[in-house]
Amino acid sequence: MKNLLRRKIAFLSIALLVLALFACQHKISQIPQVSALPQNQARWVDAPYVVLVSIDGMRHDYLERYQATHLLELKKNGLSAPAFIPVFPSLTFPNHYSIITGLYPVNHRLISNDFYDRTTEERYQISDRSKVLNGKWYDGVPLWLLANRQGMLSASYFWVGSDANIHGEFPNYYKIYDTKVPHDTRVAQILEWLRLPKEQRPHFLTLYYSAVDSAGHEFGPESEEVRQAVLEVDRSIGELMQGLEQGGLNPNLIVVSDHGMQKIEEKKVVRFPKELLTKEYIITGRGAFSMIYTKSPEKTEEALRLLKQIPHLKAYKRQETPKAWHMDSALAGDVIILADQGAYLTQDTDKKKSTGGTHGYDPAKVKNMSGIFLARGPQIKSGVVDAFPNINLYPFVAAILGLELTEKIDGDVNMLKSYLIKK
Repeated sequence: MKNLLRRKIAFLSIALLVLALFACQHKISQIPQVSALPQNQARWVDAPYVVLVSIDGMRHDYLERYQATHLLELKKNGLSAPAFIPVFPSLTFPNHYSIITGLYPVNHRLISNDFYDRTTEERYQISDRSKVLNGKWYDGVPLWLLANRQGMLSASYFWVGSDANIHGEFPNYYKIYDTKVPHDTRVAQILEWLRLPKEQRPHFLTLYYSAVDSAGHEFGPESEEVRQAVLEVDRSIGELMQGLEQGGLNPNLIVVSDHGMQKIEEKKVVRFPKELLTKEYIITGRGAFSMIYTKSPEKTEEALRLLKQIPHLKAYKRQETPKAWHMDSALAGDVIILADQGAYLTQDTDKKKSTGGTHGYDPAKVKNMSGIFLARGPQIKSGVVDAFPNINLYPFVAAILGLELTEKIDGDVNMLKSYLIKK
């Protein structure tokens, strides 16, 4: 009996010890893990701040058309332009990345939302997150990297490339893109970042909205749905402005858009010739802008011949595209196709309805491709500047922040220089 009692006591002791160790380990696991926050270099602690906001698909005339109250107030009391001119093609990814690098697509590699790399036999598509998050597809120095490399902190609540490891780097604070994140959550995070202690506070921040573009594609630019989307984004930016004011924060606020929107005319919806829908050709893109990659000069000529029979579009050899397009890239297709204003090029296999709105047209010829530019802050003079290309924003933001331009860019460093307030 005594031996049995001893064994029971020993068993209970071991069990209690195991439970105590488990409880201790569980308690330790509940302690929040705190990692050291990044630090601004001392010279930047009192430097200016810039919050750069993009409203995807916000056409140049939407503010007045839909009476976007807060944005109109920003326009009235700050610096504005009648149009913010996209690079060609007037698509989302090339333009967001041109804005943030000051480069034409030919020099930053994102020549379209959809393109093919012959050397690696890989295709970049904005719907393929594995490609979008892979920094090898991006070149140039985004503004967040320009800041980081000079010891200034940056943050991004979405922007093309901000969640990709470009040159092995990211913004100091950033979020992986998720279109479902509510607008209020995005604004709250921007304000939270700006309330960090000065040493950990980012000086360059980006914020992105997709709602206006999505509504424009689905319902067209003159629709009630676009009006509602514009007013919702305007409300959100109003919350941002109010939060900055109530928090005693006074950054330079810049609001832009990547492109505008054009209504699709159903009578101008055209399809690729069936002869091109074979393995002999790689077709990228659709709508206003598309490219075809061929396997030989003969196939290029055949594609051009077939496309000439299709109304409402123009097709070019890559080497013969207008110089202003800057399409002489090894990543571009052998054939470049541009639809006429209001026309839409599609494939027989497309399930997407060819109505609503689109973009991608030549911004030099289709004014509806132009976006908005609004800016206000302690380093920015108020007034109205002539319409200008979006690549000129990069040196303006760098100058506000006091950053040195370390790489060659395509943007004009002098274009907005007279609107800077130096302190």
